[in-house]
This record gives sequence, C-alpha cells and structure tokens, in this order.
Amino acid sequence: MIALVTLAMLAAAISCTLLIAAFVRTERASDSLTILISLVLAMIGGCWWPLFILPDWMRTLAKITPHAWANEAFNNLMLFGAEPSSVFTNVAVLLGVAVVVAVIASRRVQVRS
Repeated sequence: MIALVTLAMLAAAISCTLLIAAFVRTERASDSLTILISLVLAMIGGCWWPLFILPDWMRTLAKITPHAWANEAFNNLMLFGAEPSSVFTNVAVLLGVAVVVAVIASRRVQVRS
C-alpha cells in the first residue's frame, strides 16, 4: 500500500509540474517556480514536521496540498499501524488532484498552441 501512496503522490507531483510548465515561458522560470511552489507546499503539507503535532486550523490548511494527504497516509501506515484500507481516501484524493491538474494543464497547452 505504501507503493500505491507513493505512485499517487508521484502522479500528483508530475501533473503539478506540467501545470507550471504550461504557464511559464522559459525553462529557467519553470525551474525557479517549481522549486518555490514545492517548498511552500511541502512546508504547509507537513514534510518539515508532522501534521499531527500542529493545531487543528493548521491541519485543515494543510489539506489544500497533496503533501498533506500523502504524509497522512504514510504516517497512518508506518507510524500508527493503520489498516491499508484506511488510506484509500488519501490515494483517491491524490489521484483526483493528478487528474484535475493534468486536465487544466492540457487545456492550457491547447490554448497556447
């Protein structure tokens, strides 16, 4: 199940990268923006500290990032011994983000063409 969570997060990350690439004009801008966005989302999403130690409002804010959904799934599976079926919602959200963002990116690319 950890592999499934990893693949779902990877799909979300790739689609977000494609979205950034669809909006910028140069490779240098893409590199800079990708690093900036990934670091901010990682911070908000609990990659720098565990979300379960934060207040409720921060955990709620974190849910806007794919990172939070992946971190919650990893923590539940590896730290808290949860059943694999308990992270299906997390995987579904990550795959949903991947699909929605990829559709937006592809439409942006079609408009620019």
